[in-house]
Amino acid sequence: MKRLHIAMVAPAWLTVPAQGYGGTESVIDNLCRGLDETGVHVEFFGVEGSRTPAQRYHWTYQTEQYEHLNDPMFDAASIPLAHLLECLERIQRRGKFDLIHDHNTLFGPAVFAGRDDLPPVLHTLHGAFSSPERLAQGWNDTDPMFTALAKSKKLYFNAISRSQANLAPMPLRKRIVAAIHHGIDVASHRVYTQKDGYFVNVGRIAADKGIHVAADVAARLGSSLKLGGVVAGMCDVAQIKAELGAAASRFAKKADFAYFRDYVAPQWTAGAIDYLGPVGGQAKDELIGRAKAFLMPVQWDEPFGVAVLDALVVGTPVVAMRRGSMPEIIEHGVNGFLANTPEEFARYAARVDEIDPAACRRSVEERFSYQVMTRHYLDTYERVVARHAPTPALSLKSSPLGMPYAGQAFYEKLSKAASKTKQALSEDLSDEFIGPQDNR
Repeated sequence: MKRLHIAMVAPAWLTVPAQGYGGTESVIDNLCRGLDETGVHVEFFGVEGSRTPAQRYHWTYQTEQYEHLNDPMFDAASIPLAHLLECLERIQRRGKFDLIHDHNTLFGPAVFAGRDDLPPVLHTLHGAFSSPERLAQGWNDTDPMFTALAKSKKLYFNAISRSQANLAPMPLRKRIVAAIHHGIDVASHRVYTQKDGYFVNVGRIAADKGIHVAADVAARLGSSLKLGGVVAGMCDVAQIKAELGAAASRFAKKADFAYFRDYVAPQWTAGAIDYLGPVGGQAKDELIGRAKAFLMPVQWDEPFGVAVLDALVVGTPVVAMRRGSMPEIIEHGVNGFLANTPEEFARYAARVDEIDPAACRRSVEERFSYQVMTRHYLDTYERVVARHAPTPALSLKSSPLGMPYAGQAFYEKLSKAASKTKQALSEDLSDEFIGPQDNR
């Protein structure tokens, strides 16, 4: 009995779920879990060792390639290209998928575009459209690429926040069919109501995250900042220390390393920052949960920010700059505070005791669970697949027990929608833009 078949194409950088840092990988894992629970057949394409719920696994690389992520283009580009070309060959050979869900930034759309022999492709826009520096100058160097990709008949995109969708290059907006917030497994995290006296930040360490600002605010309030995360792809604290002390570090020209060296390391040495390296699992929950607040002084328009959910779900309020997706996640005065200036940020950081940890947790339960995220992705899958559904409509049957089989409702709606969506695929899809979703 036919079920919806999805090819879930993860990046080759990390296993799913990731063992430490890995926001995209966490989202993919939770989506696979939600799809599996709703009876969708998922085949996973990624790095060997991944253990996300799926009916079948396909590997290109046997080990994670994350250490090469920030290498120069000519050194790193062959990794996602080799991975995606292998995925493409296997998807063609399998020949049974209703939709390909791709998560490979930039490379995925380029490889899958223009392939009329493939099922429709939905690409999730996990990152920015250009570097924060270029976006701040009003220059988006991906416009030519998205102009070309917008011509593809079977390639669609979903944003991960309203803010991101609104900042998309105009050609890309014509192919965005949803804005879906990320979701996490709420039940796997406990709430910490007893707080210690430190602030925290966990995630990618880079200038756009404003870590130096968080450290300055914590010091001004007489607290320390506990910091967890990777530095320019390095996950070992001893290695980072060695590279900082090297006369000619091979990481010297990498922007994230230079930022850490010039702005974070001096505060680490001075004791204002307690840098812990990458943290994950229960250790991360406890680190964040016992903090009095998660400081998020982002210096750019953050597309989403899974780290914010990681804080709220364990009952830790978030203080953030009012940038990017932060207003879509943080309800001012309820689960955290939104600041417009550095001065406001410091004042709100001093008021975090006003926030109820239960309210933080509740905000995730209601809007950012993986079940809510899965529901919105299923709705989006339905709309994309319906555009390419064959006619006549599918014949639907019940199970031997007389109960609807998993996915029957999907195909009933798909068949009805298919007769209405035989329109030119080059039209502006923004008229069908289903949100952006508010995840309610």
